Amino acid sequence: MKKIIVTILFFANLTGVAFADSHQHHSFSGVMMDDKMMVHINHNSNIKYSEDGNVAFVQAMIPHHEGAILMSQKQLPKITDPEIKKLAENIIIAQKKKLNS
Repeated sequence: MKKIIVTILFFANLTGVAFADSHQHHSFSGVMMDDKMMVHINHNSNIKYSEDGNVAFVQAMIPHHEGAILMSQKQLPKITDPEIKKLAENIIIAQKKKLNS
């Protein structure tokens, strides 16, 4: 169970969930986001969201899912734990499906 919690926290941090209130922290245990990820986050933080809550939610989720894919793809080659590697692979598959639906 502890391993699962650590894994969830790891990926929550990579996707910005852990630091939703502050964009000053974009690293976890020495894992730094590369320039492509930072441009993606900074570009998408300037999106003008709809006044309609339903539309705004979908607008916000698109870059969230794109970020999860980018970060999982970047870390996948470095992951040695089979369980975490499978989690990263599943995140990529699931997020791509969500973006295409």
